[in-house]
Amino acid sequence: ANYSHSDDDKRKKKVIITLIAAIIACVLVIGAGAWWYVNNARTAQSNNKTELQSSKSKNNKSKQHVLTNDDLDSDDEDSDTSSDKDNAIGASEKLNTKKINKLVNNFASNNSVSVAISGKKGILYESSNSRKTFPAVGFYFPVVLYTKDNPHHDYEDKCEDVIKTMSNDSANELLDDQGGIDGLDQWLSDNGYANTSFTRKYGDIDASNDGHENLTSSHDAAMMLSKAMQNSTIANATGYDISADGVNVPDGIEVMAHRGQGIKNVYNYFLILKKGKNKIGVSVLTKSADKDDVAEFVSKLLNLLKNNLQIY
Repeated sequence: ANYSHSDDDKRKKKVIITLIAAIIACVLVIGAGAWWYVNNARTAQSNNKTELQSSKSKNNKSKQHVLTNDDLDSDDEDSDTSSDKDNAIGASEKLNTKKINKLVNNFASNNSVSVAISGKKGILYESSNSRKTFPAVGFYFPVVLYTKDNPHHDYEDKCEDVIKTMSNDSANELLDDQGGIDGLDQWLSDNGYANTSFTRKYGDIDASNDGHENLTSSHDAAMMLSKAMQNSTIANATGYDISADGVNVPDGIEVMAHRGQGIKNVYNYFLILKKGKNKIGVSVLTKSADKDDVAEFVSKLLNLLKNNLQIY
């Protein structure tokens, strides 16, 4: 009996040891699995974070690439698709805004100047102060466009006279026949020319001296030039001969021009440059600048446009 009891005890101990070993093995397996899961989860999380940071970095680089001045001012032929091309001179070529800005800023260091350039679809370039108002001396395009938007009257002869000769008398007759200055101001407002307003008639120096001034910005002027260049009567006219002021016009370009001077120490140019069927508009507003200096500035600007828009 004692021998049998001893064998039973041994068997029980073996069973207990086996169970304990099995439990320990299970614990080790579960622990190893848990450790593997946690470690891999951390690794995956770290990888995801690294990928996310890498993705953000790529996105940021992409955004910075779009916004850099070097890219905006680049001469590379990567800017226009066939659906986005403007019908400006050499529309597939970008304006060299870096060089234009340098020219404008250099002139602005000693003079008050604002510049904007437009194509048929709108603004191509404008200086930082393009919304600043200047006396609208020599700016006859508002009354001409206002008249041509009125389908109820035939004022072609007077319009043509204003376009070709900048006649104050003809411009004022057009104003009087179509609601006066109030009518023109309403048209300007309705068409989104927020920086342009008229408070006196053309050539009225006394009214100007009394504080009544017609105002515009280079932005608004360029937008009106954009509209004007689509009218053959306006675009095909010669207007003012800017070479008489000493402005050098590059070979191969025709210019339809208006020029303003004589009030508030202002010297302004409103130009439509033409090369075949292609056109661009240029508005240059200055104040307290020497006439010869303005002519030299405009000459350099036209030369830049020739070079960078490839007018040959």
